[in-house]
Amino acid sequence: MTILAKAFALYRKKPLAVLLGGVLAFYLVNNLIWLLRDTLPPAWDQAAHADHCLTYFRLLGAPMELSLTKLLAVSSYYPPFFYACTLPASLLFGFSCDALAATNVLFLLILGFSVFKIGEHFFSRAVGAGAVIITALFPMVYGLSREVLLDFSLLAMVALAQYVILASGAGTDPKQSWLLGLVIGLTVLTKWTAVAFLPFTFLLVLWNGLKEKKRPARTVFLSLGIAVLVFLAVALPWYLKNASEFSKSASSALYKDSVLQGDPSGFLKSALFYWKSLRDVNVSKVLGIFVLAGLAAFVLRVRNRKALAFLMTWALPAFLVFVLVPNKDDRNIVPLLPALAILTAAGMNALRPLILKKSAWGLLVLAALFQFYATSFGWPLGMSHPFSHPPSQDDWKVQNILTVLGDKRRDASYSVAVLPDMKFFNAGTFRFTSHLMRLPFHIDPMGDGPVTFEKAANYDVIISKSGRIAARHTMAYRQNFRKDYRQALAEKDRGKFPFRLWKAFRLPDRSRAIVYVQTKE
Repeated sequence: MTILAKAFALYRKKPLAVLLGGVLAFYLVNNLIWLLRDTLPPAWDQAAHADHCLTYFRLLGAPMELSLTKLLAVSSYYPPFFYACTLPASLLFGFSCDALAATNVLFLLILGFSVFKIGEHFFSRAVGAGAVIITALFPMVYGLSREVLLDFSLLAMVALAQYVILASGAGTDPKQSWLLGLVIGLTVLTKWTAVAFLPFTFLLVLWNGLKEKKRPARTVFLSLGIAVLVFLAVALPWYLKNASEFSKSASSALYKDSVLQGDPSGFLKSALFYWKSLRDVNVSKVLGIFVLAGLAAFVLRVRNRKALAFLMTWALPAFLVFVLVPNKDDRNIVPLLPALAILTAAGMNALRPLILKKSAWGLLVLAALFQFYATSFGWPLGMSHPFSHPPSQDDWKVQNILTVLGDKRRDASYSVAVLPDMKFFNAGTFRFTSHLMRLPFHIDPMGDGPVTFEKAANYDVIISKSGRIAARHTMAYRQNFRKDYRQALAEKDRGKFPFRLWKAFRLPDRSRAIVYVQTKE
């Protein structure tokens, strides 16, 4: 028996284990190579999440001083589940951004298991397997799997919650109601945007179960009560502890940031934004052809109203919720991708004759693998994608700058302002790196609002740069202050700008990082 024949025989016996093992091995090998070759510092959001992970890691280093209050207060905006899940990898491999990203292996297993079981529940093992492969090869999914972001873990936890909603009859099964409460509690502790994906499928499954009257009403209400109590016990402590700060930050993110970033407003413009995001970023035009073909085949050849109702209830209401929410982000709609993948896999599996089905699946896998390597490694041809890019060894000198500042004044705290707001050269990246190096620096962003010379004089150090200084939506105040302080330096007006140029560093974008220190230094 050939190796291939043995693999197929094993798959027939243990399909889930073989499929998850294959997808896991593919991700592990390629992501390990990618992470080892990529030396970029963490970008904006990645730096903030890595900083929270570092705080949790160091809290464990002083177990005698540990308390529930400290654990709940690490972050008042982002819930703690992902951060807690990074601790085993950090303890095993040592703290690094690569170790944090390795935590996504756990969520990859959760994602694969959940998508397979939902596909199997409604259709067959073959559809479940196909849906796992399609989900894993969406460029947004494998791009996020290498990042220290909450979105990959949220994708996995939403898929798991959807499966448990199905398996528990929306909590009406007394044997599994506690599990539903636990999983949904952990899902909303992954990222609060989970609430856009779960209520609608929960109500649908609950309604169908009540109509079928499988269990006595008393049993149903008791089971739902257990699910609610477990959910509250898991999720409520963090949200209650951080309610005030969370509401302020959420309000700012939803409204103020959307205006600052120039996000589209109005229903049609917002719907078009997310349609383009789904087509170009989340699914991609390469796989979009197969998704459309699979959906068309589903409509024409598959008669499964329950599956269609559940999967559309998973995807469409959430899509509409984010259309209505002012703040727009490509990552918001990632958790609806498995629903799309299951529908696509069911449609493609229904193709006839058999040669057509096999050809379609073969072409899909080949096209997806080509795109995977083109966007991930630039091989055999380069292909750009906002969330998947070839590894880079560009040195943005963040650690170098902090090292020389630490050598200059390690025994006391510096108050540092970072004027640039570039992807890998911003206040968040400097703050995380400073904490990682255990430097006693207080680091603030400068230029989120108007900057005066009086405000600037409160800092010991100002880090600036030549060339492009920020993303489009955060550029104006930063450019204006750079122009003002350059003029003050040219006029040698120390009264206005009491700083001198101390060090300069060449950056990968051919600009210079410039460090100014107070003249009293």
